[in-house]
Amino acid sequence: RVNKTGGNVPSGNYNINDSISDQAENVPFKMYGNGPYISVDTYGTTAPTTYTGSFNVEICADDGTGLPDGGWVERTVNLESIFNLDQPSQPDLTGSQPWSWMFGADLQFTTTRTYRMPGGSMIIPVEGASIRFTAPASGSFAMTFNASFDLGFNSKTGSVNQGVLDFTTDPVHVWTLITSTLVVGMNRPVLDLFLVPGQSYVFNIRNDAPNPASNQIKVECTVRVYS
Repeated sequence: RVNKTGGNVPSGNYNINDSISDQAENVPFKMYGNGPYISVDTYGTTAPTTYTGSFNVEICADDGTGLPDGGWVERTVNLESIFNLDQPSQPDLTGSQPWSWMFGADLQFTTTRTYRMPGGSMIIPVEGASIRFTAPASGSFAMTFNASFDLGFNSKTGSVNQGVLDFTTDPVHVWTLITSTLVVGMNRPVLDLFLVPGQSYVFNIRNDAPNPASNQIKVECTVRVYS
């Protein structure tokens, strides 16, 4: 159960969510999935108004019937607070390219889909490329980026953040001979980064040892929509 203990965010301007659905304050609920993960989203009205809040989290065991056994113990867990969801501050994306520039189609968050380069691969600038996109206003999804190790190049570095050609701000991933992926998303507790609803981002990608004559790269992105 979660109780508000301080801050100036008024009742009705925040949601308590267990990664599956909203929960009422001070009412016991079960944790499912890969928890414990609880998000507390606070809503402002007019920028630059920012609400703050502190919350007490307690846990207890199941009594065997699906109800709490009453032995509540206070625990420290990760609480994610997102302020002013109505008016997110957008980053400067000058120098970035639209999603369709790399994948030949506009990005949609309505159904699960894998986006691939129309020609199988493409030439990008030696310094890399930045592909911009905006997270939806609501929903639950994951974005999984894969970069091919072939095409005669060594490792590749990718990132998802709000800086054009920013390869240092997490989450950052380096593709090598070992198959692995860069995963981000919104309202998915096991992911590397939680995207703010309505906020704009860039997917940055580069060859770590670029070939100025033909800097080919091969990338795909699978968007899995959960709700």
